[in-house]
Amino acid sequence: MIDAIHTYYYNPFKYGSHIISFYNSLEEVEQNILLLPLIIPICGHPELSKKLDTVRLSGKSRSTFFTKFDNPKEFYDLQERIDALKSLSAQSLNYCIVNDWMTVDKSSLKIIANGNHDKKQMCKRATNLGKLFSGLSITEIYKGLRVNP
Repeated sequence: MIDAIHTYYYNPFKYGSHIISFYNSLEEVEQNILLLPLIIPICGHPELSKKLDTVRLSGKSRSTFFTKFDNPKEFYDLQERIDALKSLSAQSLNYCIVNDWMTVDKSSLKIIANGNHDKKQMCKRATNLGKLFSGLSITEIYKGLRVNP
C-alpha cells in the first residue's frame, strides 16, 4: 500500500504540467536546463509552495526572487529534496519531450516550451517560479536558494 501511494505521488506524468508551466514562463536565463532539478522540489515543498501562491507580479509591492526566498530557515531540507527528486524531474521532462510539448537545445543547454500543450493543465506555482527566476543567472538562483547543482 505504501509503495502504491509513493508511486502515485511521485508520478512523472503528474509533474509534466509543472515542467511545462515553469519553462513556458521563464525568460532570459542562459543554460536553463540546469534549473530542472529545482522545479518539483520547490513547487512541492510545503513552505516554499505557499510563497509561490502569493507572488505579486505587478503593482507597488511586486515580488522578486530575493523578497520571496529571503528566509534561510525555509531551505533546511531543500538540498535533500533536490537530490531525491532529480530522477523524477528527468522522467517528467522526458514525458514532455515524448509528447512534443518541449524540446531541448543541446548546444545551448536550453529547454524550450513548444506551446502545443493543454493550457488548462498549467500550474500556477510553477508559472510563478519561472517568472521569479526570469532574468537571473544560474549562479544567482542556486546561491539564493543556498543549494548546489
